[in-house]
Amino acid sequence: MDGAGNIVDEDLIDREVEYTQAKIRLAPQNQSPWNYLRGLLRKRGSLLECKAFAEEFGGDVDGEGEGCRSSRALDFLADCWAEEKEKEKAGKALELLAKRFDPIRRNYWNYRRGLLGLGAVEA
Repeated sequence: MDGAGNIVDEDLIDREVEYTQAKIRLAPQNQSPWNYLRGLLRKRGSLLECKAFAEEFGGDVDGEGEGCRSSRALDFLADCWAEEKEKEKAGKALELLAKRFDPIRRNYWNYRRGLLGLGAVEA
């Protein structure tokens, strides 16, 4: 059972996570499977189960995002790091999204930085 008292079929969620990861590998920039994966993992209670998977696509946030193959993975990693209370690392990922990988949604990424108690990123 989950926190809301609903019955959760762990085997079904395991299969769905595997299926979703396979689809992400086919198209890492497709936002839909990343959102579905996020929903599956939240049903279990934590995104951290797939953090290593997301790191395959997220690149190096300590630098300037070298090796980033998916801005969606960077977004997912920002949520993971926020869950781990690593605000600065999450903020850096959101900064890279705002400045380099998804500047059209800079206001949204700044909003997310604000939720972490961090300042806005200038263009």
